[in-house]
Amino acid sequence: MKIEAYENGVVIVTLCDKASKNTFSEAFIKGVIEVFEHTRNTPRYKVVVLTGFDHYFICGGTKQELLTLQEGGADFSDMPLYELPLNCEIPVIAAMQGHALGAGWAMGMLCDLTIFSEESVYSSRFMQFGFTPGFGSTLVFPHYFGKDLGHEILFTAREYKGRELKKRGMKMRVLPRSEVQSHAIDLANRMALSSRKILVKLKTDRSRNLRDHLETTLAQEVAMHKKAFVGNQEVLERIQRLFNDGGGIQENESQKKLAFRSEEVQSEETDEMLFETVLKKLRETLAEELSMQAAQVDDEAAFIEMGLDSISSATWMRQVSDHYGVSMAAPEVYNHPTLIRLTKHVIKKGKEQGCFASTKKATSIPISSKKKLHGDLVDPPQRVFKPREIQSEETDETLFESVLKKLRETPSRRAEYAGSTG
Repeated sequence: MKIEAYENGVVIVTLCDKASKNTFSEAFIKGVIEVFEHTRNTPRYKVVVLTGFDHYFICGGTKQELLTLQEGGADFSDMPLYELPLNCEIPVIAAMQGHALGAGWAMGMLCDLTIFSEESVYSSRFMQFGFTPGFGSTLVFPHYFGKDLGHEILFTAREYKGRELKKRGMKMRVLPRSEVQSHAIDLANRMALSSRKILVKLKTDRSRNLRDHLETTLAQEVAMHKKAFVGNQEVLERIQRLFNDGGGIQENESQKKLAFRSEEVQSEETDEMLFETVLKKLRETLAEELSMQAAQVDDEAAFIEMGLDSISSATWMRQVSDHYGVSMAAPEVYNHPTLIRLTKHVIKKGKEQGCFASTKKATSIPISSKKKLHGDLVDPPQRVFKPREIQSEETDETLFESVLKKLRETPSRRAEYAGSTG
């Protein structure tokens, strides 16, 4: 953890457990507790800005912690880490410049002010693993997002980009990732113009409703966990299958092979056309994931150099899987680290899994030269012209006479050709 304290009473806390990517590892938990203990014992502090590193804010529990909870070895109330911002005497601003998952998102929402990143992923992913939400989520999400969106966040466990939440009417500030921390510091500096006493009083009044209801909510969530989480074998299987130690979720239920093929991958495509079609789609979706223009994407650049992280790669691969019906996991991005290589891999897997129809080599006859017969495309009869009949020096009149004579001599072939074009 990194602490930067300023003379005006603003303290910036950067959560940077890079080894765990800011999941609730032992080192992370210990560091956060020490930071808030230090804040409580430093009366000159007025405002805390809580932020993460790179593309990560707080990414929730580790796989081992989930397994321990599933076994009944503990419950999440034994780890009151997420409550620290709410119980802190002075205001805490969550500068969520990076991804926030599960209990990490709940912890951000228990801060006094929350700023989202347009590009980052936010997910209350409890139900993804098959157990009910905890860590105060059932209180804070309906409280801040309203009944409909709040319940959608909890029940679907889906991932949202900050820009999508903004479009959905979320009232909290959403900014480009590069601007989140500076905006939070600006807010903190303005707040620090007031005395600590006034700020503490304002926070106490503003937080009273959440503080009064949180204990009851936590007890209800723990009770739900005992029924739906502890000892549940389906939950155990999902944790083992879906949990990605990089902070994301390896696959989604929607990654099961789809029974249809994407519209733009046609059965008549050649290998070259299929490659260009899939490459174009991957380029567009990658650009969307990284909040950049498709024209800015270098097809041969390494994904990590373009800023793709473990969580973004997981969400991107799910989008690719959903679109083509090809089962793709996040680690495959690192095994095929450029668009060119990944495109070849997607096509190879797609053909193996029956998601792409067989392609064929390009022919010299374009589609436009084919005639339609009973709704199907067929090749027109091939006309063989003999050089001795049509000479390059013939006039229009002699050419006309030559062709007319030939047509008179072959009435059956003429009728056949007329039928094929009609």
